[in-house]
Amino acid sequence: MMSLHELSLTHIAVFDAQRIDVPQGMTVIAGEAGAGKSLMIDAIDWIFGANASAKELLRKGCERGSVGLLYEITPQHDATVWHALEAEGIDLERTEHRNALLDITRDFTISGSRFRINGTSVSRAFMQGLRPYLLELQSQHSTVTLMQQGYQQHVLDAYGGMTHRRYLEAVERVYLQWKEAVATLNAYEAEEQEAGHRLHVLRLQVQELERFQLESPEEDDALEEEINRLAHAEQLKSAYAEGQQLMGLGDLPDDAPSMLDALSVLSKRLTQVEGSEKRLSPVLEQLEAVREQLREVGHQLHSLNEDVDLNPQRLDDLQSRLNDLQKLKRLYGPTLADVIRYYENSSQELADLEFRQSNPDSLKAQVVDLSQRLQSVCDDLTQARKQIASDLEAQVQASLSDLAMPHARFKIVLDPVEPYAQGQERVNFAFSANVGDELKSLGKVASGGELSRVLLALTVASLPQQAGEIQAKKLYVFDEIDTGTSGQAAKTIGFQLQRLANAGHQVLVVTHQAVVAAAAHQHWWVHKQVNDGATVSSVKTALHRDDVADLLTHLASGEDSQSNGVSRQFAEALLDQMKPCVV
Repeated sequence: MMSLHELSLTHIAVFDAQRIDVPQGMTVIAGEAGAGKSLMIDAIDWIFGANASAKELLRKGCERGSVGLLYEITPQHDATVWHALEAEGIDLERTEHRNALLDITRDFTISGSRFRINGTSVSRAFMQGLRPYLLELQSQHSTVTLMQQGYQQHVLDAYGGMTHRRYLEAVERVYLQWKEAVATLNAYEAEEQEAGHRLHVLRLQVQELERFQLESPEEDDALEEEINRLAHAEQLKSAYAEGQQLMGLGDLPDDAPSMLDALSVLSKRLTQVEGSEKRLSPVLEQLEAVREQLREVGHQLHSLNEDVDLNPQRLDDLQSRLNDLQKLKRLYGPTLADVIRYYENSSQELADLEFRQSNPDSLKAQVVDLSQRLQSVCDDLTQARKQIASDLEAQVQASLSDLAMPHARFKIVLDPVEPYAQGQERVNFAFSANVGDELKSLGKVASGGELSRVLLALTVASLPQQAGEIQAKKLYVFDEIDTGTSGQAAKTIGFQLQRLANAGHQVLVVTHQAVVAAAAHQHWWVHKQVNDGATVSSVKTALHRDDVADLLTHLASGEDSQSNGVSRQFAEALLDQMKPCVV
Protein backbone atom coordinates (compact mmCIF):
# COMPACT_ATOMS: atom_id res chain seq x y z
CA MET A 1 0.00 0.00 0.00
CA MET A 2 1.45 3.33 -1.07
CA SER A 3 1.60 6.34 1.25
CA LEU A 4 2.47 9.04 -1.28
CA HIS A 5 0.47 8.92 -4.50
CA GLU A 6 1.36 12.19 -6.15
CA LEU A 7 3.82 15.12 -5.96
CA SER A 8 3.20 18.43 -7.70
CA LEU A 9 5.16 21.68 -8.16
CA THR A 10 3.61 24.73 -9.81
CA HIS A 11 5.63 27.87 -10.61
CA ILE A 12 8.41 26.81 -8.27
CA ALA A 13 11.99 27.73 -9.32
CA VAL A 14 12.90 25.72 -12.45
CA PHE A 15 9.55 23.88 -12.47
CA ASP A 16 6.65 25.47 -14.30
CA ALA A 17 3.89 22.91 -13.79
CA GLN A 18 5.01 19.39 -12.84
CA ARG A 19 2.74 16.64 -11.54
CA ILE A 20 4.32 13.25 -10.82
CA ASP A 21 2.69 9.95 -9.89
CA VAL A 22 4.77 8.36 -7.15
CA PRO A 23 5.08 4.57 -7.41
CA GLN A 24 5.54 1.97 -4.72
CA GLY A 25 9.02 0.84 -3.70
CA MET A 26 12.38 2.60 -4.02
CA THR A 27 12.62 5.47 -6.49
CA VAL A 28 15.91 7.15 -7.39
CA ILE A 29 15.90 10.79 -8.49
CA ALA A 30 18.89 11.57 -10.69
CA GLY A 31 19.92 14.20 -13.21
CA GLU A 32 22.41 16.91 -13.99
CA ALA A 33 23.41 19.54 -11.45
CA GLY A 34 20.90 22.35 -11.04
CA ALA A 35 18.07 20.45 -12.71
CA GLY A 36 15.96 20.40 -9.54
CA LYS A 37 16.51 16.98 -7.93
CA SER A 38 16.94 18.31 -4.41
CA LEU A 39 14.23 20.88 -5.10
CA MET A 40 11.73 18.02 -5.32
CA ILE A 41 12.89 16.80 -1.91
CA ASP A 42 12.70 20.37 -0.58
CA ALA A 43 9.09 20.56 -1.77
CA ILE A 44 8.16 17.61 0.43
CA ASP A 45 10.06 19.23 3.29
CA TRP A 46 8.20 22.53 2.81
CA ILE A 47 4.82 20.81 2.81
CA PHE A 48 5.56 19.45 6.28
CA GLY A 49 6.49 22.86 7.67
CA ALA A 50 10.15 23.49 6.79
CA ASN A 51 11.26 27.10 6.33
CA ALA A 52 10.74 28.44 2.82
CA SER A 53 11.14 31.93 1.36
CA ALA A 54 8.46 32.62 -1.25
CA LYS A 55 10.50 35.43 -2.79
CA GLU A 56 13.39 33.06 -3.44
CA LEU A 57 11.49 29.98 -4.65
CA LEU A 58 8.72 31.45 -6.82
CA ARG A 59 9.44 31.15 -10.51
CA LYS A 60 10.53 34.39 -12.16
CA GLY A 61 7.54 36.46 -13.21
CA CYS A 62 5.08 34.50 -11.06
CA GLU A 63 3.26 35.96 -8.08
CA ARG A 64 1.86 32.62 -6.95
CA GLY A 65 3.05 29.05 -6.74
CA SER A 66 2.36 25.84 -4.87
CA VAL A 67 3.66 22.43 -3.89
CA GLY A 68 1.37 19.53 -3.14
CA LEU A 69 1.12 15.92 -2.04
CA LEU A 70 -1.61 13.32 -2.28
CA TYR A 71 -0.95 11.15 0.79
CA GLU A 72 -2.86 8.07 1.97
CA ILE A 73 -3.17 7.28 5.67
CA THR A 74 -4.31 3.93 7.05
CA PRO A 75 -5.74 2.54 10.32
CA GLN A 76 -2.16 1.43 11.15
CA HIS A 77 -1.04 5.05 11.42
CA ASP A 78 -0.87 6.38 14.95
CA ALA A 79 -4.28 7.37 16.37
CA THR A 80 -2.76 10.79 17.06
CA VAL A 81 -2.84 11.48 13.32
CA TRP A 82 -6.53 10.62 12.95
CA HIS A 83 -7.55 12.53 16.08
CA ALA A 84 -5.59 15.62 15.04
CA LEU A 85 -7.18 15.68 11.58
CA GLU A 86 -10.69 15.22 12.96
CA ALA A 87 -10.12 17.91 15.61
CA GLU A 88 -9.21 20.36 12.81
CA GLY A 89 -12.52 19.63 11.10
CA ILE A 90 -10.83 18.13 8.03
CA ASP A 91 -13.14 16.13 5.79
CA LEU A 92 -11.88 12.53 5.71
CA GLU A 93 -13.61 10.29 3.20
CA ARG A 94 -12.78 6.68 4.09
CA THR A 95 -12.11 4.06 1.43
CA GLU A 96 -13.39 0.48 1.62
CA HIS A 97 -10.19 -0.41 3.50
CA ARG A 98 -10.81 2.40 6.05
CA ASN A 99 -7.97 4.48 4.59
CA ALA A 100 -8.22 8.20 3.79
CA LEU A 101 -6.58 10.41 1.18
CA LEU A 102 -5.02 13.71 2.24
CA ASP A 103 -4.67 16.35 -0.47
CA ILE A 104 -1.99 18.52 1.16
CA THR A 105 -0.88 21.79 -0.43
CA ARG A 106 1.25 24.74 0.50
CA ASP A 107 0.41 27.83 -1.54
CA PHE A 108 3.02 30.58 -1.88
CA THR A 109 2.59 34.27 -2.62
CA ILE A 110 5.02 37.15 -2.36
CA SER A 111 3.65 37.93 1.11
CA GLY A 112 3.86 34.39 2.55
CA SER A 113 2.34 30.92 2.38
CA ARG A 114 -0.73 28.94 3.46
CA PHE A 115 -1.24 25.24 4.21
CA ARG A 116 -4.38 23.30 3.30
CA ILE A 117 -5.53 19.70 3.79
CA ASN A 118 -8.54 18.62 1.71
CA GLY A 119 -9.35 22.30 1.25
CA THR A 120 -9.24 23.17 4.98
CA SER A 121 -6.63 25.69 6.09
CA VAL A 122 -4.24 24.46 8.79
CA SER A 123 -1.28 26.02 10.56
CA ARG A 124 2.38 25.40 9.95
CA ALA A 125 2.66 24.05 13.49
CA PHE A 126 -0.09 21.54 12.68
CA MET A 127 1.84 20.22 9.67
CA GLN A 128 5.02 20.00 11.75
CA GLY A 129 3.05 17.96 14.29
CA LEU A 130 2.00 15.44 11.61
CA ARG A 131 5.50 15.14 10.18
CA PRO A 132 6.99 12.49 12.54
CA TYR A 133 4.10 10.13 11.79
CA LEU A 134 4.11 10.46 7.99
CA LEU A 135 7.59 11.45 6.83
CA GLU A 136 11.20 10.54 7.55
CA LEU A 137 13.50 12.86 5.60
CA GLN A 138 17.21 12.19 5.94
CA SER A 139 19.96 14.31 4.49
CA GLN A 140 23.38 15.55 5.47
CA HIS A 141 21.52 18.05 7.68
CA SER A 142 19.58 15.28 9.44
CA THR A 143 22.74 14.20 11.20
CA VAL A 144 22.44 17.32 13.34
CA THR A 145 19.27 15.87 14.85
CA LEU A 146 20.98 12.51 15.34
CA MET A 147 23.54 14.15 17.63
CA GLN A 148 20.82 15.38 20.01
CA GLN A 149 20.39 13.32 23.17
CA GLY A 150 16.60 13.62 23.13
CA TYR A 151 16.40 12.22 19.61
CA GLN A 152 18.68 9.32 20.51
CA GLN A 153 16.43 8.44 23.42
CA HIS A 154 13.38 8.65 21.14
CA VAL A 155 15.03 6.29 18.63
CA LEU A 156 15.75 3.68 21.30
CA ASP A 157 12.26 3.85 22.83
CA ALA A 158 10.58 3.74 19.41
CA TYR A 159 12.58 0.60 18.61
CA GLY A 160 10.84 -1.14 21.52
CA GLY A 161 7.43 -0.85 19.87
CA MET A 162 4.02 -0.99 21.58
CA THR A 163 5.15 -3.23 24.46
CA HIS A 164 7.89 -0.81 25.42
CA ARG A 165 5.51 2.13 25.15
CA ARG A 166 3.51 0.72 28.06
CA TYR A 167 6.60 0.98 30.27
CA LEU A 168 7.03 4.61 29.23
CA GLU A 169 3.38 5.42 29.90
CA ALA A 170 3.52 3.80 33.34
CA VAL A 171 6.58 5.85 34.31
CA GLU A 172 5.05 9.11 33.11
CA ARG A 173 1.74 8.42 34.89
CA VAL A 174 3.31 7.56 38.27
CA TYR A 175 5.85 10.39 38.00
CA LEU A 176 3.09 12.98 37.53
CA GLN A 177 1.20 11.56 40.53
CA TRP A 178 4.35 11.62 42.63
CA LYS A 179 5.18 15.16 41.54
CA GLU A 180 1.70 16.38 42.47
CA ALA A 181 1.87 14.69 45.90
CA VAL A 182 5.31 16.20 46.59
CA ALA A 183 4.05 19.64 45.58
CA THR A 184 1.07 19.27 47.94
CA LEU A 185 3.30 18.21 50.83
CA ASN A 186 5.81 20.99 50.17
CA ALA A 187 3.03 23.54 50.02
CA TYR A 188 1.68 22.29 53.31
CA GLU A 189 5.04 22.42 55.04
CA ALA A 190 5.97 25.83 53.63
CA GLU A 191 2.61 27.36 54.48
CA GLU A 192 1.88 25.57 57.73
CA GLN A 193 2.01 28.73 59.88
CA GLU A 194 0.07 30.77 57.36
CA ALA A 195 -2.38 27.92 56.99
CA GLY A 196 -2.97 27.98 60.75
CA HIS A 197 -3.89 31.65 60.65
CA ARG A 198 -6.08 31.07 57.61
CA LEU A 199 -7.74 28.16 59.38
CA HIS A 200 -8.60 30.38 62.37
CA VAL A 201 -10.12 33.08 60.15
CA LEU A 202 -12.10 30.57 58.11
CA ARG A 203 -13.54 28.94 61.21
CA LEU A 204 -14.81 32.29 62.52
CA GLN A 205 -16.28 33.23 59.16
CA VAL A 206 -17.94 29.89 58.55
CA GLN A 207 -19.36 29.81 62.10
CA GLU A 208 -20.77 33.29 61.61
CA LEU A 209 -22.35 32.44 58.29
CA GLU A 210 -23.71 29.13 59.58
CA ARG A 211 -25.46 31.03 62.39
CA PHE A 212 -27.56 32.89 59.82
CA GLN A 213 -28.65 29.69 58.04
CA LEU A 214 -28.59 31.28 54.61
CA GLU A 215 -30.60 29.36 52.04
CA SER A 216 -32.25 31.63 49.48
CA PRO A 217 -30.32 34.32 47.55
CA GLU A 218 -33.63 36.27 47.32
CA GLU A 219 -34.29 36.36 51.08
CA ASP A 220 -33.30 40.01 51.42
CA ASP A 221 -35.75 41.05 48.69
CA ALA A 222 -38.53 39.08 50.38
CA LEU A 223 -37.71 40.68 53.76
CA GLU A 224 -37.84 44.19 52.33
CA GLU A 225 -41.24 43.47 50.81
CA GLU A 226 -42.69 42.13 54.06
CA ILE A 227 -41.13 44.92 56.15
CA ASN A 228 -42.69 47.51 53.87
CA ARG A 229 -46.07 45.84 54.30
CA LEU A 230 -45.81 45.69 58.11
CA ALA A 231 -44.61 49.29 58.35
CA HIS A 232 -47.76 50.49 56.55
CA ALA A 233 -50.17 48.01 58.14
CA GLU A 234 -52.55 50.65 59.60
CA GLN A 235 -52.76 52.57 56.33
CA LEU A 236 -53.43 49.35 54.44
CA LYS A 237 -56.20 48.29 56.88
CA SER A 238 -57.86 51.69 56.62
CA ALA A 239 -57.78 51.63 52.81
CA TYR A 240 -59.10 48.07 52.68
CA ALA A 241 -61.95 48.90 55.14
CA GLU A 242 -62.96 51.94 53.13
CA GLY A 243 -63.00 49.89 49.98
CA GLN A 244 -65.13 47.21 51.61
CA GLN A 245 -67.62 49.88 52.74
CA LEU A 246 -67.91 51.22 49.22
CA MET A 247 -68.61 47.70 47.99
CA GLY A 248 -71.36 47.34 50.57
CA LEU A 249 -69.45 44.89 52.71
CA GLY A 250 -69.01 47.26 55.63
CA ASP A 251 -71.04 49.82 57.64
CA LEU A 252 -72.01 53.07 55.80
CA PRO A 253 -74.14 56.00 56.96
CA ASP A 254 -77.84 55.59 56.13
CA ASP A 255 -77.74 58.36 53.55
CA ALA A 256 -74.63 56.97 51.78
CA PRO A 257 -75.58 54.04 49.50
CA SER A 258 -72.87 51.61 48.45
CA MET A 259 -71.69 51.27 44.87
CA LEU A 260 -73.37 47.86 44.59
CA ASP A 261 -76.65 49.29 45.92
CA ALA A 262 -76.53 52.11 43.39
CA LEU A 263 -75.84 49.68 40.56
CA SER A 264 -78.68 47.45 41.77
CA VAL A 265 -81.12 50.38 41.62
CA LEU A 266 -79.91 51.24 38.14
CA SER A 267 -80.30 47.66 36.99
CA LYS A 268 -83.90 47.47 38.22
CA ARG A 269 -84.83 50.76 36.55
CA LEU A 270 -83.39 49.72 33.20
CA THR A 271 -85.00 46.30 33.41
CA GLN A 272 -88.41 48.04 33.65
CA VAL A 273 -87.93 49.71 30.28
CA GLU A 274 -86.02 46.87 28.57
CA GLY A 275 -89.17 45.83 26.71
CA SER A 276 -89.31 49.18 24.96
CA GLU A 277 -85.68 49.17 23.83
CA LYS A 278 -84.05 45.93 22.66
CA ARG A 279 -80.60 47.54 22.67
CA LEU A 280 -80.70 47.70 26.47
CA SER A 281 -80.20 43.93 26.78
CA PRO A 282 -76.44 43.92 26.22
CA VAL A 283 -76.13 47.01 28.46
CA LEU A 284 -77.85 45.13 31.29
CA GLU A 285 -75.55 42.17 30.74
CA GLN A 286 -72.51 44.42 31.04
CA LEU A 287 -73.97 46.04 34.13
CA GLU A 288 -74.44 42.65 35.77
CA ALA A 289 -70.84 41.72 34.93
CA VAL A 290 -69.60 44.94 36.54
CA ARG A 291 -71.62 44.20 39.69
CA GLU A 292 -70.09 40.68 39.83
CA GLN A 293 -66.55 42.07 39.42
CA LEU A 294 -67.17 44.62 42.19
CA ARG A 295 -68.39 41.84 44.51
CA GLU A 296 -65.12 39.94 43.74
CA VAL A 297 -63.10 43.11 44.44
CA GLY A 298 -64.86 43.42 47.76
CA HIS A 299 -64.05 39.84 48.73
CA GLN A 300 -60.39 40.33 47.73
CA LEU A 301 -60.15 43.51 49.83
CA HIS A 302 -61.64 41.59 52.74
CA SER A 303 -59.01 38.85 52.31
CA LEU A 304 -56.17 41.39 52.10
CA ASN A 305 -57.50 43.14 55.19
CA GLU A 306 -57.52 39.85 57.10
CA ASP A 307 -53.86 39.22 56.07
CA VAL A 308 -52.61 42.56 57.36
CA ASP A 309 -50.72 41.88 60.58
CA LEU A 310 -50.46 44.67 63.09
CA ASN A 311 -47.36 43.09 64.71
CA PRO A 312 -44.68 45.57 65.78
CA GLN A 313 -42.54 42.76 67.25
CA ARG A 314 -42.35 40.85 63.95
CA LEU A 315 -41.50 44.10 62.18
CA ASP A 316 -38.60 44.59 64.58
CA ASP A 317 -37.44 40.99 64.07
CA LEU A 318 -37.54 41.25 60.30
CA GLN A 319 -35.74 44.57 60.31
CA SER A 320 -33.05 43.09 62.53
CA ARG A 321 -32.65 40.11 60.14
CA LEU A 322 -32.41 42.43 57.14
CA ASN A 323 -29.78 44.55 58.90
CA ASP A 324 -27.73 41.40 59.52
CA LEU A 325 -27.98 40.38 55.86
CA GLN A 326 -26.95 43.88 54.73
CA LYS A 327 -23.88 43.59 56.94
CA LEU A 328 -23.01 40.19 55.46
CA LYS A 329 -23.37 41.61 51.95
CA ARG A 330 -20.95 44.42 52.81
CA LEU A 331 -18.45 41.86 54.12
CA TYR A 332 -18.82 39.04 51.59
CA GLY A 333 -21.11 40.42 48.88
CA PRO A 334 -22.14 42.54 47.12
CA THR A 335 -25.20 40.30 46.68
CA LEU A 336 -26.70 37.68 48.96
CA ALA A 337 -25.93 35.09 46.25
CA ASP A 338 -22.25 36.08 46.57
CA VAL A 339 -22.46 35.64 50.36
CA ILE A 340 -23.89 32.12 49.98
CA ARG A 341 -21.21 31.26 47.40
CA TYR A 342 -18.49 32.58 49.72
CA TYR A 343 -19.86 30.42 52.53
CA GLU A 344 -19.84 27.29 50.35
CA ASN A 345 -16.29 27.92 49.12
CA SER A 346 -15.01 28.77 52.58
CA SER A 347 -16.58 25.63 54.02
CA GLN A 348 -14.80 23.51 51.41
CA GLU A 349 -11.49 25.27 51.97
CA LEU A 350 -11.89 24.86 55.74
CA ALA A 351 -12.54 21.13 55.31
CA ASP A 352 -9.45 20.78 53.10
CA LEU A 353 -7.23 22.68 55.54
CA GLU A 354 -8.52 20.73 58.53
CA PHE A 355 -7.84 17.46 56.69
CA ARG A 356 -4.33 18.54 55.74
CA GLN A 357 -3.60 19.78 59.25
CA SER A 358 -4.87 16.60 60.85
CA ASN A 359 -3.30 14.29 58.25
CA PRO A 360 0.29 15.42 57.58
CA ASP A 361 1.44 11.86 58.07
CA SER A 362 -1.03 10.76 55.41
CA LEU A 363 0.52 13.18 52.92
CA LYS A 364 4.01 11.98 53.74
CA ALA A 365 2.93 8.36 53.47
CA GLN A 366 1.42 9.08 50.05
CA VAL A 367 4.70 10.60 48.84
CA VAL A 368 6.67 7.62 50.14
CA ASP A 369 4.28 5.16 48.51
CA LEU A 370 4.44 6.96 45.16
CA SER A 371 8.24 7.20 45.42
CA GLN A 372 8.43 3.44 45.79
CA ARG A 373 6.03 2.90 42.90
CA LEU A 374 8.01 5.33 40.75
CA GLN A 375 11.22 3.49 41.50
CA SER A 376 9.56 0.20 40.62
CA VAL A 377 8.23 1.32 37.22
CA CYS A 378 11.54 3.06 36.47
CA ASP A 379 13.39 -0.18 37.21
CA ASP A 380 11.07 -2.00 34.80
CA LEU A 381 11.73 0.63 32.13
CA THR A 382 15.49 0.43 32.70
CA GLN A 383 15.50 -3.33 32.25
CA ALA A 384 13.42 -3.01 29.10
CA ARG A 385 15.79 -0.36 27.74
CA LYS A 386 18.82 -2.52 28.45
CA GLN A 387 17.30 -5.36 26.49
CA ILE A 388 16.25 -3.34 23.46
CA ALA A 389 19.54 -1.39 23.59
CA SER A 390 21.41 -4.68 23.30
CA ASP A 391 19.25 -5.74 20.34
CA LEU A 392 19.54 -2.37 18.59
CA GLU A 393 23.32 -2.25 19.14
CA ALA A 394 23.68 -5.64 17.43
CA GLN A 395 21.50 -4.58 14.50
CA VAL A 396 23.35 -1.30 13.97
CA GLN A 397 26.76 -2.93 14.45
CA ALA A 398 25.97 -5.47 11.74
CA SER A 399 24.75 -2.75 9.37
CA LEU A 400 27.87 -0.62 9.95
CA SER A 401 30.07 -3.58 9.10
CA ASP A 402 28.15 -3.98 5.84
CA LEU A 403 28.52 -0.26 5.18
CA ALA A 404 32.32 -0.60 4.85
CA MET A 405 32.94 0.33 8.49
CA PRO A 406 34.21 -3.04 9.78
CA HIS A 407 36.09 -1.51 12.70
CA ALA A 408 33.33 0.83 13.83
CA ARG A 409 31.83 0.28 17.25
CA PHE A 410 28.37 1.46 18.29
CA LYS A 411 27.27 1.49 21.91
CA ILE A 412 24.08 2.68 23.61
CA VAL A 413 24.89 4.15 27.02
CA LEU A 414 22.26 4.53 29.74
CA ASP A 415 23.49 7.31 32.03
CA PRO A 416 21.66 7.16 35.40
CA VAL A 417 19.83 10.27 36.61
CA GLU A 418 17.21 11.07 39.20
CA PRO A 419 13.80 9.64 38.19
CA TYR A 420 11.80 11.91 35.89
CA ALA A 421 8.90 11.57 33.46
CA GLN A 422 10.96 9.45 31.05
CA GLY A 423 12.70 7.15 33.47
CA GLN A 424 15.90 7.19 35.48
CA GLU A 425 18.49 7.40 32.72
CA ARG A 426 19.49 9.51 29.74
CA VAL A 427 20.14 7.59 26.54
CA ASN A 428 23.33 8.46 24.64
CA PHE A 429 24.89 6.91 21.53
CA ALA A 430 28.63 6.29 21.69
CA PHE A 431 30.78 5.60 18.61
CA SER A 432 34.28 4.90 17.43
CA ALA A 433 35.24 4.48 13.79
CA ASN A 434 38.70 2.92 14.02
CA VAL A 435 40.57 0.23 15.91
CA GLY A 436 41.99 1.62 19.12
CA ASP A 437 39.71 4.66 19.18
CA GLU A 438 37.92 5.30 22.44
CA LEU A 439 34.13 5.20 22.45
CA LYS A 440 32.87 8.76 22.70
CA SER A 441 29.65 10.66 22.16
CA LEU A 442 28.48 10.10 18.59
CA GLY A 443 28.41 13.77 17.63
CA LYS A 444 31.95 14.41 18.84
CA VAL A 445 33.82 11.70 16.92
CA ALA A 446 31.82 10.82 13.78
CA SER A 447 32.31 12.58 10.45
CA GLY A 448 29.40 13.67 8.25
CA GLY A 449 29.63 10.54 6.10
CA GLU A 450 29.87 8.29 9.13
CA LEU A 451 26.86 9.96 10.74
CA SER A 452 24.88 9.42 7.56
CA ARG A 453 25.64 5.72 7.61
CA VAL A 454 24.78 5.44 11.30
CA LEU A 455 21.48 7.18 10.58
CA LEU A 456 20.70 4.74 7.77
CA ALA A 457 21.71 1.78 9.95
CA LEU A 458 19.31 2.96 12.68
CA THR A 459 16.50 3.41 10.17
CA VAL A 460 16.86 -0.08 8.75
CA ALA A 461 17.30 -1.57 12.22
CA SER A 462 13.94 -0.09 13.21
CA LEU A 463 12.08 -2.24 10.70
CA PRO A 464 9.78 -4.88 12.28
CA GLN A 465 11.87 -7.80 13.46
CA GLN A 466 9.05 -10.32 13.66
CA ALA A 467 7.08 -11.70 10.75
CA GLY A 468 3.53 -10.42 10.63
CA GLU A 469 4.18 -7.39 12.83
CA ILE A 470 1.96 -4.56 11.64
CA GLN A 471 3.59 -1.20 11.04
CA ALA A 472 2.19 1.97 9.48
CA LYS A 473 3.70 2.59 6.07
CA LYS A 474 5.80 5.70 5.91
CA LEU A 475 7.48 7.89 3.32
CA TYR A 476 11.28 7.83 3.61
CA VAL A 477 13.24 10.48 1.74
CA PHE A 478 17.05 10.36 1.48
CA ASP A 479 18.91 13.31 0.00
CA GLU A 480 22.52 12.39 -0.90
CA ILE A 481 23.17 10.47 2.31
CA ASP A 482 25.72 8.41 0.38
CA THR A 483 28.00 11.43 0.00
CA GLY A 484 31.59 10.48 0.85
CA THR A 485 31.06 6.75 0.26
CA SER A 486 32.05 4.50 -2.61
CA GLY A 487 32.56 0.87 -3.53
CA GLN A 488 31.21 -1.67 -1.08
CA ALA A 489 29.79 1.00 1.26
CA ALA A 490 27.72 2.56 -1.52
CA LYS A 491 26.59 -0.89 -2.64
CA THR A 492 25.43 -1.75 0.88
CA ILE A 493 23.60 1.57 1.13
CA GLY A 494 21.73 0.62 -2.02
CA PHE A 495 20.76 -2.77 -0.61
CA GLN A 496 19.72 -1.22 2.73
CA LEU A 497 17.47 1.31 0.98
CA GLN A 498 16.09 -1.51 -1.13
CA ARG A 499 15.35 -3.50 2.03
CA LEU A 500 13.47 -0.54 3.49
CA ALA A 501 11.30 -0.38 0.36
CA ASN A 502 10.75 -4.14 0.37
CA ALA A 503 9.34 -3.79 3.90
CA GLY A 504 6.44 -1.87 2.33
CA HIS A 505 7.63 1.71 2.79
CA GLN A 506 8.04 4.23 0.00
CA VAL A 507 11.62 5.40 -0.48
CA LEU A 508 12.72 8.44 -2.50
CA VAL A 509 16.47 8.81 -2.99
CA VAL A 510 18.59 11.57 -4.52
CA THR A 511 22.01 10.11 -5.33
CA HIS A 512 25.07 10.58 -7.51
CA GLN A 513 26.18 6.98 -6.97
CA ALA A 514 25.50 4.62 -9.85
CA VAL A 515 25.60 1.58 -7.60
CA VAL A 516 22.95 3.08 -5.27
CA ALA A 517 20.77 4.08 -8.20
CA ALA A 518 20.96 0.54 -9.62
CA ALA A 519 19.19 -0.81 -6.51
CA ALA A 520 16.01 1.18 -7.18
CA HIS A 521 12.72 -0.28 -8.36
CA GLN A 522 12.22 2.72 -10.64
CA HIS A 523 14.08 5.87 -11.69
CA TRP A 524 13.24 9.49 -12.39
CA TRP A 525 15.50 11.47 -14.69
CA VAL A 526 15.34 15.21 -14.04
CA HIS A 527 16.60 17.30 -16.92
CA LYS A 528 16.44 20.96 -17.83
CA GLN A 529 16.21 22.89 -21.05
CA VAL A 530 16.04 26.51 -22.13
CA ASN A 531 12.80 27.73 -23.72
CA ASP A 532 12.50 31.36 -24.85
CA GLY A 533 15.38 32.39 -22.63
CA ALA A 534 14.01 30.65 -19.51
CA THR A 535 15.22 27.41 -17.91
CA VAL A 536 12.51 24.80 -17.38
CA SER A 537 12.96 21.40 -15.75
CA SER A 538 10.87 18.29 -16.26
CA VAL A 539 10.88 14.77 -14.85
CA LYS A 540 10.89 11.67 -17.02
CA THR A 541 9.48 8.82 -14.95
CA ALA A 542 8.71 5.94 -17.33
CA LEU A 543 12.28 4.79 -18.05
CA HIS A 544 12.99 1.59 -19.95
CA ARG A 545 16.05 -0.52 -19.14
CA ASP A 546 18.11 1.18 -21.86
CA ASP A 547 17.22 4.60 -20.40
CA VAL A 548 18.18 3.41 -16.92
CA ALA A 549 21.47 2.04 -18.26
CA ASP A 550 22.14 5.41 -19.89
CA LEU A 551 21.40 7.11 -16.58
CA LEU A 552 23.77 4.84 -14.64
CA THR A 553 26.46 5.33 -17.29
CA HIS A 554 26.16 9.07 -16.84
CA LEU A 555 26.37 8.74 -13.05
CA ALA A 556 29.38 6.44 -13.25
CA SER A 557 31.47 8.38 -15.78
CA GLY A 558 29.79 11.67 -16.52
CA GLU A 559 29.60 10.57 -20.16
CA ASP A 560 26.90 9.04 -22.32
CA SER A 561 26.81 5.42 -23.45
CA GLN A 562 28.13 6.14 -26.91
CA SER A 563 31.18 7.95 -25.57
CA ASN A 564 32.09 5.38 -22.94
CA GLY A 565 31.33 1.77 -23.76
CA VAL A 566 33.14 0.50 -20.68
CA SER A 567 30.91 2.55 -18.39
CA ARG A 568 27.90 1.28 -20.28
CA GLN A 569 28.96 -2.32 -19.67
CA PHE A 570 29.51 -1.44 -16.00
CA ALA A 571 26.00 0.01 -15.83
CA GLU A 572 24.47 -3.10 -17.36
CA ALA A 573 26.35 -5.29 -14.86
CA LEU A 574 25.14 -3.12 -11.97
CA LEU A 575 21.54 -3.48 -13.06
CA ASP A 576 21.87 -7.26 -13.06
CA GLN A 577 23.74 -7.34 -9.76
CA MET A 578 21.53 -4.88 -7.82
CA LYS A 579 18.24 -5.91 -9.41
CA PRO A 580 15.54 -5.49 -6.74
CA CYS A 581 12.64 -7.81 -6.20
CA VAL A 582 9.19 -6.72 -7.34
CA VAL A 583 7.20 -4.88 -4.64
